[in-house]
Amino acid sequence: RGRKLVNLWHGTPLKKVGLDAHTSRGLLIRLKTYLFSLKHHTFAISSSIISDLIKSAYLIPKHKMKVLGQARSIQLVNPSKEIFVKLPHIKKSKVALYAPSYRDWGKTIFFPFKDMDVEKLDLHLEQMNLYILIKTHQFEKGLEDIPSSKRIILINDSVDDVNEILGLSDILLTDYSSIYFDYLLVNRPIIFIPYDIAEYEARRGLYFDYQTNTPGPKPRTLTEFIECLHKALTGDQEYESPRISLNEKFNEVGVNALDKTYHHLLHVLKN
Repeated sequence: RGRKLVNLWHGTPLKKVGLDAHTSRGLLIRLKTYLFSLKHHTFAISSSIISDLIKSAYLIPKHKMKVLGQARSIQLVNPSKEIFVKLPHIKKSKVALYAPSYRDWGKTIFFPFKDMDVEKLDLHLEQMNLYILIKTHQFEKGLEDIPSSKRIILINDSVDDVNEILGLSDILLTDYSSIYFDYLLVNRPIIFIPYDIAEYEARRGLYFDYQTNTPGPKPRTLTEFIECLHKALTGDQEYESPRISLNEKFNEVGVNALDKTYHHLLHVLKN
């Protein structure tokens, strides 16, 4: 009582969240939580387009929502090099961060290619001087299925916060995670692996059309995946324009305004 609570949220949702999500699991608990939020929380959000979603998903009235950007994005555009102490072997290499979404109905298939060949992928990664670093959801159940490889590394135990490595990554690999909206701020290549898009849409639901709001290739075979990695590292510009357009759409408070975010939050707290 008597405290002010500012909920920064954790990203721009592509997948449906809160009361909008198709799943009914924990509905009563969630509803109680959101009713508490309705009374006590002030939300800080990334853009106006998200405010309607927050209103629907968490029952937060618009007057409580502030378009301030994500404060943590300062770490994205000005990354700390301390991560190299935890992962010294990547210091002089290229990095592809693989951050897939959590599926509460089953395991994630990390490399869902019928022609998957770990040795072939490893050889190409070595030739490209590239590491794939995998950071999963804390409840992910399929970790034992991650291929054993010198160039494919699970970093869950080394990196607590994905933002420690996101700003230093040369490529982002994901499926439906909100992380790619943040990554648009640095305008670097994104490769999407939506192998179960139909099932995911049916079970969870998406707020936006997937094909028109995902600015990157969607490889279906290992051969295509390797080709996409090569193109990303050699400066292919095919998806640069869509990335810029989507960044303007979803990150209303851009990089140049991020330094003002903390001052905005202080103002919210004081008033």
